[in-house]
Amino acid sequence: MSDRAVLLDEIQSLPPNLVAEALDFVGYLKQKNRKESPAAEKPALPHFTKAQVEAAVQSPEIQAIVGALKGADLPPDVTMKDIREMRLAEKYGI
Repeated sequence: MSDRAVLLDEIQSLPPNLVAEALDFVGYLKQKNRKESPAAEKPALPHFTKAQVEAAVQSPEIQAIVGALKGADLPPDVTMKDIREMRLAEKYGI
């Protein structure tokens, strides 16, 4: 059995309360690998028109997120990726 197959079996046998912790650990491993590996290729980002962005910003879901973030005292240039990396750094001390 390959390492991946063993890993998948182990993940599937986890109790539900440990699944989120396993997901966080996978994020930690990915972040650690990014820091250790030199200039990994970044996937191409999708291109949106100004009209598409403006329409998306007006959606109720985005407005709810914006409202929640406004009260969080975050710097204006913080992204969701930054927040995730900060969370992993706090949790795993990297």
